[in-house]
Amino acid sequence: FTYTPPALTLTNFTPASSPDSGGVLVTFTGTGFNSDMVISFDGTPCTGLTVITSTSARCTTPALAAGMYD
Repeated sequence: FTYTPPALTLTNFTPASSPDSGGVLVTFTGTGFNSDMVISFDGTPCTGLTVITSTSARCTTPALAAGMYD
């Protein structure tokens, strides 16, 4: 028996930007969210990740060096 969880998809997040100092609460929508997932910004995990439902989560952005990130 092998269980394969559904793939995570991200359909939206708000707000779309954060100051370099971080500290902004971001809400994510999509599918397949679960308590094992990790959200990171340029490899730095966010803090306070809360999975609200399988389609909604939120966390606080970390501080990052100045610049644009995808």
